[in-house]
Amino acid sequence: MILLKRNKLVLSLSALGFSLLLAAIFLFIKTPVIQVTFLFFFLIAVAAAVHKYCDLLSAGLKNQEREVREIADEMNEHIKNAQSESSRLQVILNAMPEAVFAADNDLKLHLANPKARELFGLENLKNDITLLEATRSTELVETAKKAIKANASLETELTFHKGEEQRFQVFASPLGNNTGVVIVLLNITRLAKLERIRKDFIANVSHELRTPIQLIKGFSETLLDSVKDKQNLHFVDIIRKNTTTMENLTNDLLMLAELENTGINTRSMEEIKIASIVNDSVSSLEPQAKKKLIEINVKCGEELTATLYGSLMILALINLIDNGIKYSPPKSKLWVSAFIENDELIFEVKDKGAGIPAEHLEKIFERFYRVDRARSRTIQTEYARGTGLGLAIVRHIALLHNGKAEAESYAGEGSVFRITIPVSSR
Repeated sequence: MILLKRNKLVLSLSALGFSLLLAAIFLFIKTPVIQVTFLFFFLIAVAAAVHKYCDLLSAGLKNQEREVREIADEMNEHIKNAQSESSRLQVILNAMPEAVFAADNDLKLHLANPKARELFGLENLKNDITLLEATRSTELVETAKKAIKANASLETELTFHKGEEQRFQVFASPLGNNTGVVIVLLNITRLAKLERIRKDFIANVSHELRTPIQLIKGFSETLLDSVKDKQNLHFVDIIRKNTTTMENLTNDLLMLAELENTGINTRSMEEIKIASIVNDSVSSLEPQAKKKLIEINVKCGEELTATLYGSLMILALINLIDNGIKYSPPKSKLWVSAFIENDELIFEVKDKGAGIPAEHLEKIFERFYRVDRARSRTIQTEYARGTGLGLAIVRHIALLHNGKAEAESYAGEGSVFRITIPVSSR
């Protein structure tokens, strides 16, 4: 196309140059007939040059017109796609069961879907209305501000009193290029109610079972001293062991219910020497360790202190050490240590047992989860098997300290159980 335009331009300029050459010759010719002849050819050359130029100009305009039309068609297609996408998003927002808000960095709303308007009684979304004016919730505003400031997504739970108490899971995410925030509120009122009913049921049943279990256990221990027949003695001993299992299970369930329902009053926290927590935990389980000839090595600085729920941390360590003893082979070693690293207080219990396959590590802190149920049933403490709740209790105690519980293990090489607590927050 460019070459064609260039050729037409060259031809037009050549015709024009030829006409100018004829005009110059015409000035030097004196004979009228010849002058008329040259004038005639001169006019023809000029006309040809003008014609070529007009053809070139017309072709250029047609090309430009076609290009403009193509650009216009492309823009129309983009506009149609944008409108279609906008309509699709609007339909999705309108159909969402969650309440959705979008606001700028000053928390002035520019979007609220129908569920959000219904929840907070916003019939018409006025211009420049703020999130606080729309929801009357300072907690929701603070969550949005934190998401904008941190430039990261946040998740929390909030309670609103709109007629009846409603519980919401709140997600706040900053918009791209730090231009605002999107807030999504998921109503979990029904789930929270069902969870509360479940916890109350477990706590009530566990509490009611304690008395009959203790009676059965007490009578079975009495029978052990009076029964002489070996076969009957064996049966009574089975009853005693299983009632002890039931007693431990109800105690653990009540402990979990207490940790989940109410937590622990922060005023019961105290600054305590970590060495005393570790030593008390180890001392409680020395008889079980001696029965299996397991050596427990303790490593903890005497000067190390932290603000903790002392009795709960002892309980957590007892559960971890007890697991280490149960799953370690006889005449092996167990290591219990406590230290501070990267502003975190870390408790570690390391054994040389069979280890835990990698696919089970993420689940072992769940209630009643066992890596090998058949093997677990053969492992007995002095009185009975474990309840399957020990590691769940450990995790909840770690969470009460704003920390975490984790395990590191390789099958056949032993395991390391770790409780990590941020020291800076205490």
